[in-house]
Amino acid sequence: MLVVLSPGYLLSAMIAPFLRYVGGLDFRAIYIAFIANLAYWFVLIFWFVLWSDRRWRRKPAARIDA
Repeated sequence: MLVVLSPGYLLSAMIAPFLRYVGGLDFRAIYIAFIANLAYWFVLIFWFVLWSDRRWRRKPAARIDA
């Protein structure tokens, strides 16, 4: 469920081993997860709005014989 709701953590877990450790508290993995989650939710909501707008605004075709 976590991967579906916030896939940024999965991306962060894949990238974190390749980051150089700088010592102390290192929040780069959390930053990557946060930015990836923002991008994911932005794209998901933007796609849904476009999809739903097309679907809800679909008008019935005008009948010629009416």
